[in-house]
Amino acid sequence: MTPEAVLLEFRAAGIASRLLAKTLDVMIQGLLLIALLVVVGLASTAGTARLIIVLVGVFLVVFGYPTLEAFWGGQTPGKRALGVRVISIEGSPIRFRHAAIRSIIGVFEFLIPPGGLLAIVSALVSRRSQRIGDLAAGTVVVRDHRTTTQPYFWAPPRGWEQYGFAFDAGRLTPPRYAIIREFLRRAHEFDDDARLALARTLAAQVEGWTSWPRPPELGAEAYLLSTAFAYQRRFAPRLGPVVDAPPPTSRRA
Repeated sequence: MTPEAVLLEFRAAGIASRLLAKTLDVMIQGLLLIALLVVVGLASTAGTARLIIVLVGVFLVVFGYPTLEAFWGGQTPGKRALGVRVISIEGSPIRFRHAAIRSIIGVFEFLIPPGGLLAIVSALVSRRSQRIGDLAAGTVVVRDHRTTTQPYFWAPPRGWEQYGFAFDAGRLTPPRYAIIREFLRRAHEFDDDARLALARTLAAQVEGWTSWPRPPELGAEAYLLSTAFAYQRRFAPRLGPVVDAPPPTSRRA
Protein backbone atom coordinates (compact mmCIF):
# COMPACT_ATOMS: atom_id res chain seq x y z
CA MET A 1 0.00 0.00 0.00
CA THR A 2 2.78 2.46 0.88
CA PRO A 3 4.40 2.54 -2.57
CA GLU A 4 0.98 3.46 -3.95
CA ALA A 5 0.74 6.30 -1.45
CA VAL A 6 4.22 7.43 -2.39
CA LEU A 7 3.18 7.83 -6.01
CA LEU A 8 0.60 10.37 -4.90
CA GLU A 9 3.45 12.74 -4.07
CA PHE A 10 6.17 11.60 -6.46
CA ARG A 11 5.69 11.31 -10.21
CA ALA A 12 7.98 9.04 -12.18
CA ALA A 13 10.49 10.95 -14.27
CA GLY A 14 10.14 10.77 -18.04
CA ILE A 15 12.54 8.70 -20.09
CA ALA A 16 13.66 11.75 -22.08
CA SER A 17 14.73 13.70 -18.98
CA ARG A 18 16.48 10.61 -17.61
CA LEU A 19 18.38 10.08 -20.85
CA LEU A 20 19.47 13.72 -20.91
CA ALA A 21 20.60 13.46 -17.30
CA LYS A 22 22.53 10.28 -18.12
CA THR A 23 24.13 11.95 -21.14
CA LEU A 24 25.27 14.88 -19.01
CA ASP A 25 26.67 12.53 -16.36
CA VAL A 26 28.54 10.51 -19.00
CA MET A 27 30.06 13.72 -20.35
CA ILE A 28 31.21 14.68 -16.87
CA GLN A 29 32.65 11.21 -16.34
CA GLY A 30 34.49 11.50 -19.65
CA LEU A 31 36.02 14.81 -18.60
CA LEU A 32 37.08 13.28 -15.28
CA LEU A 33 38.74 10.36 -17.07
CA ILE A 34 40.59 12.75 -19.40
CA ALA A 35 41.75 14.81 -16.41
CA LEU A 36 42.90 11.61 -14.69
CA LEU A 37 44.96 10.53 -17.69
CA VAL A 38 46.52 13.99 -18.04
CA VAL A 39 47.48 14.10 -14.36
CA VAL A 40 48.92 10.58 -14.43
CA GLY A 41 50.78 11.36 -17.65
CA LEU A 42 52.43 14.39 -16.06
CA ALA A 43 53.28 12.55 -12.86
CA SER A 44 56.80 11.32 -12.26
CA THR A 45 55.78 8.05 -10.62
CA ALA A 46 56.90 4.60 -11.75
CA GLY A 47 55.00 2.63 -14.37
CA THR A 48 53.43 0.22 -11.89
CA ALA A 49 52.26 3.05 -9.65
CA ARG A 50 50.76 4.85 -12.64
CA LEU A 51 48.84 1.73 -13.64
CA ILE A 52 47.44 1.32 -10.13
CA ILE A 53 46.42 4.98 -10.01
CA VAL A 54 44.72 4.71 -13.40
CA LEU A 55 42.84 1.53 -12.44
CA VAL A 56 41.66 3.00 -9.14
CA GLY A 57 40.74 6.27 -10.78
CA VAL A 58 38.77 4.60 -13.57
CA PHE A 59 36.90 2.48 -11.02
CA LEU A 60 35.98 5.55 -8.97
CA VAL A 61 34.82 7.49 -12.02
CA VAL A 62 32.87 4.65 -13.64
CA PHE A 63 31.40 2.94 -10.57
CA GLY A 64 31.88 5.53 -7.82
CA TYR A 65 30.49 8.60 -9.57
CA PRO A 66 26.89 7.26 -9.73
CA THR A 67 26.96 6.57 -5.97
CA LEU A 68 26.93 10.33 -5.42
CA GLU A 69 23.17 9.77 -5.38
CA ALA A 70 23.47 8.34 -1.87
CA PHE A 71 25.09 11.52 -0.54
CA TRP A 72 23.44 14.23 -2.64
CA GLY A 73 19.72 13.78 -2.15
CA GLY A 74 19.34 11.00 -4.71
CA GLN A 75 20.95 13.07 -7.45
CA THR A 76 24.08 13.24 -9.57
CA PRO A 77 25.02 16.52 -11.27
CA GLY A 78 23.15 15.37 -14.38
CA LYS A 79 20.01 14.47 -12.44
CA ARG A 80 20.09 17.76 -10.55
CA ALA A 81 20.41 19.71 -13.78
CA LEU A 82 17.37 17.91 -15.25
CA GLY A 83 15.28 18.06 -12.06
CA VAL A 84 15.03 14.33 -11.31
CA ARG A 85 16.20 12.23 -8.40
CA VAL A 86 16.24 8.68 -7.07
CA ILE A 87 14.24 7.51 -4.07
CA SER A 88 13.46 4.08 -2.66
CA ILE A 89 10.12 2.55 -3.58
CA GLU A 90 8.99 3.29 0.01
CA GLY A 91 9.61 6.98 -0.62
CA SER A 92 12.64 7.29 1.65
CA PRO A 93 16.08 8.60 0.64
CA ILE A 94 18.31 5.98 -0.96
CA ARG A 95 21.29 4.60 0.89
CA PHE A 96 24.72 3.62 -0.38
CA ARG A 97 23.63 0.05 -1.07
CA HIS A 98 20.84 1.30 -3.35
CA ALA A 99 23.24 3.55 -5.24
CA ALA A 100 25.90 0.82 -5.48
CA ILE A 101 23.46 -1.72 -6.95
CA ARG A 102 22.17 0.84 -9.46
CA SER A 103 25.74 1.77 -10.38
CA ILE A 104 27.02 -1.77 -10.93
CA ILE A 105 24.01 -2.95 -12.92
CA GLY A 106 23.76 0.35 -14.75
CA VAL A 107 27.25 0.06 -16.17
CA PHE A 108 26.41 -3.29 -17.73
CA GLU A 109 22.98 -2.09 -18.89
CA PHE A 110 24.60 0.67 -20.91
CA LEU A 111 27.60 -1.39 -22.06
CA ILE A 112 25.46 -4.10 -23.68
CA PRO A 113 25.02 -3.18 -27.40
CA PRO A 114 23.42 -1.06 -28.67
CA GLY A 115 24.10 0.86 -25.47
CA GLY A 116 21.23 1.65 -23.12
CA LEU A 117 18.53 -0.15 -25.11
CA LEU A 118 18.03 -2.72 -22.35
CA ALA A 119 17.52 0.05 -19.77
CA ILE A 120 15.06 1.90 -22.01
CA VAL A 121 13.00 -1.22 -22.72
CA SER A 122 12.86 -2.04 -19.01
CA ALA A 123 11.72 1.50 -18.20
CA LEU A 124 9.05 1.36 -20.88
CA VAL A 125 7.50 -1.92 -19.74
CA SER A 126 7.74 -1.46 -15.96
CA ARG A 127 4.87 0.23 -14.13
CA ARG A 128 7.10 2.80 -12.43
CA SER A 129 9.49 3.35 -15.34
CA GLN A 130 12.21 1.37 -13.59
CA ARG A 131 15.26 0.10 -15.40
CA ILE A 132 16.78 -3.21 -14.33
CA GLY A 133 19.09 -1.48 -11.85
CA ASP A 134 16.08 0.18 -10.22
CA LEU A 135 14.19 -3.10 -10.00
CA ALA A 136 17.18 -4.80 -8.36
CA ALA A 137 17.86 -1.94 -5.94
CA GLY A 138 14.21 -1.19 -5.09
CA THR A 139 14.39 2.39 -6.33
CA VAL A 140 12.49 4.68 -8.67
CA VAL A 141 13.52 7.88 -10.46
CA VAL A 142 11.05 10.71 -9.86
CA ARG A 143 10.62 14.34 -10.74
CA ASP A 144 12.05 16.69 -8.19
CA HIS A 145 8.93 18.19 -6.62
CA ARG A 146 10.58 20.23 -3.92
CA THR A 147 10.21 23.59 -5.61
CA THR A 148 6.51 23.19 -6.40
CA THR A 149 4.91 21.87 -3.21
CA GLN A 150 2.13 23.93 -1.67
CA PRO A 151 2.58 24.78 2.03
CA TYR A 152 0.31 23.09 4.57
CA PHE A 153 0.46 23.58 8.31
CA TRP A 154 -0.95 20.92 10.59
CA ALA A 155 -2.47 21.18 14.06
CA PRO A 156 -2.25 18.36 16.61
CA PRO A 157 -5.46 16.39 17.23
CA ARG A 158 -7.82 17.98 19.73
CA GLY A 159 -7.08 16.65 23.18
CA TRP A 160 -3.63 15.43 22.14
CA GLU A 161 -1.84 18.78 22.05
CA GLN A 162 0.68 17.80 24.74
CA TYR A 163 1.46 14.59 22.89
CA GLY A 164 2.11 16.59 19.72
CA PHE A 165 4.41 19.00 21.56
CA ALA A 166 6.33 16.11 23.13
CA PHE A 167 6.63 14.11 19.88
CA ASP A 168 10.27 13.76 18.81
CA ALA A 169 10.37 14.08 15.02
CA GLY A 170 14.14 14.37 14.85
CA ARG A 171 14.55 11.10 12.93
CA LEU A 172 11.98 11.97 10.30
CA THR A 173 13.58 12.86 6.96
CA PRO A 174 12.05 15.38 4.51
CA PRO A 175 11.02 12.69 1.95
CA ARG A 176 9.31 10.66 4.67
CA TYR A 177 7.54 13.74 5.97
CA ALA A 178 6.43 14.41 2.38
CA ILE A 179 4.64 11.04 2.35
CA ILE A 180 2.79 11.89 5.57
CA ARG A 181 1.97 15.35 4.29
CA GLU A 182 0.58 14.03 1.03
CA PHE A 183 -1.62 11.48 2.78
CA LEU A 184 -3.05 14.11 5.11
CA ARG A 185 -3.57 16.51 2.23
CA ARG A 186 -5.49 13.97 0.15
CA ALA A 187 -7.07 11.78 2.82
CA HIS A 188 -10.53 13.18 2.10
CA GLU A 189 -10.28 11.88 -1.48
CA PHE A 190 -10.32 8.21 -0.37
CA ASP A 191 -13.30 6.18 0.70
CA ASP A 192 -13.38 5.28 4.39
CA ASP A 193 -11.93 1.77 4.00
CA ALA A 194 -8.98 2.87 1.86
CA ARG A 195 -8.36 5.89 4.08
CA LEU A 196 -8.33 3.76 7.21
CA ALA A 197 -6.05 1.11 5.68
CA LEU A 198 -3.56 3.67 4.39
CA ALA A 199 -3.52 5.52 7.70
CA ARG A 200 -2.81 2.32 9.64
CA THR A 201 -0.09 1.19 7.24
CA LEU A 202 1.62 4.57 7.21
CA ALA A 203 1.33 5.00 10.97
CA ALA A 204 3.07 1.66 11.50
CA GLN A 205 5.90 2.76 9.23
CA VAL A 206 6.20 6.12 11.00
CA GLU A 207 6.53 4.34 14.34
CA GLY A 208 9.49 2.47 12.88
CA TRP A 209 11.02 5.61 11.36
CA THR A 210 10.72 7.73 14.51
CA SER A 211 10.80 5.11 17.31
CA TRP A 212 7.91 7.10 18.83
CA PRO A 213 5.08 4.67 19.72
CA ARG A 214 1.42 5.34 19.01
CA PRO A 215 -0.80 5.07 22.09
CA PRO A 216 -3.52 2.43 21.60
CA GLU A 217 -6.26 5.00 22.15
CA LEU A 218 -4.86 7.39 19.50
CA GLY A 219 -6.19 6.76 16.00
CA ALA A 220 -3.72 6.19 13.16
CA GLU A 221 -4.67 9.34 11.28
CA ALA A 222 -4.52 11.40 14.45
CA TYR A 223 -1.06 9.94 15.07
CA LEU A 224 0.01 11.11 11.61
CA LEU A 225 -1.34 14.59 12.38
CA SER A 226 0.76 14.64 15.57
CA THR A 227 3.78 13.56 13.55
CA ALA A 228 3.30 16.29 10.93
CA PHE A 229 2.76 18.94 13.60
CA ALA A 230 5.88 17.85 15.51
CA TYR A 231 7.98 17.83 12.33
CA GLN A 232 6.94 21.34 11.31
CA ARG A 233 7.37 22.64 14.84
CA ARG A 234 10.91 21.23 14.99
CA PHE A 235 12.21 22.04 11.53
CA ALA A 236 10.11 24.99 10.37
CA PRO A 237 8.74 26.82 13.42
CA ARG A 238 8.19 30.06 11.48
CA LEU A 239 6.44 28.68 8.41
CA GLY A 240 3.17 30.40 9.21
CA PRO A 241 -0.12 29.92 11.06
CA VAL A 242 -1.14 26.37 11.89
CA VAL A 243 -4.42 25.19 10.35
CA ASP A 244 -6.48 22.10 10.87
CA ALA A 245 -6.23 19.14 8.52
CA PRO A 246 -9.33 17.61 6.94
CA PRO A 247 -11.31 15.78 9.66
CA PRO A 248 -10.28 12.14 10.19
CA THR A 249 -12.48 9.33 9.03
CA SER A 250 -15.35 8.65 11.39
CA ARG A 251 -14.36 5.02 11.80
CA ARG A 252 -11.98 3.98 14.53
CA ALA A 253 -8.37 3.97 13.26
